Amino acid sequence: MTFDLQILELVCSRLCHDLISPVGAVGNGLELMAEEGDDELLQDARRLVESSTHRASALLQMYRCAYGNAGNQPSFGAGEAVKFAREALDSNRVELRADLPAVADWPQGFGKLLLNAILTTVEWMPRGGVLTLAASEADGKAAFGLTAEGQQAGYSPDVARLLALDRTGIELTAHNIQPYLTGLIAAHHKYRLELSQPASGIAILQGRTAA
Repeated sequence: MTFDLQILELVCSRLCHDLISPVGAVGNGLELMAEEGDDELLQDARRLVESSTHRASALLQMYRCAYGNAGNQPSFGAGEAVKFAREALDSNRVELRADLPAVADWPQGFGKLLLNAILTTVEWMPRGGVLTLAASEADGKAAFGLTAEGQQAGYSPDVARLLALDRTGIELTAHNIQPYLTGLIAAHHKYRLELSQPASGIAILQGRTAA
């Protein structure tokens, strides 16, 4: 798969934007630890460093597979995608529930597509909620359904067009590059994406092998 320079730049911008906060918090915590203070302040600084380090590490692990070559490895399937997403997502805002088969032979690239689809649907939940995943595999073909439920959950017409790789009249930015990237990965691995909003506060993204 090849990307034009603009897409590469926007993906890098998105990644760096998400990492600035936890990395900056680590620096703040280290500064507090270097200052003279009481034991309570020192403990707070240590907790800040530990939590921020864990957050930064989880994001890097997830983006390494979502955006990098690690996600193309045959061993990276749906289970791994869910694991990295759960570790990186804010569980206090979005709860990720997953129903996966106990044994499955996931096609190469499915885990990477699924992880990017999760990142796309999380953005549909501005006030948080529950993201439910159901995935299946049979005879080397796989499919998934992601249902976002929450207050104001839903996607915009532009998001639907970007998932379909229609950029006409839409300026790509670091804020909307995720659905377009998901569409590119789906097209590359020959998956068809389908969207629906059956009720207020419910939005669904499905992916299956193209006929």
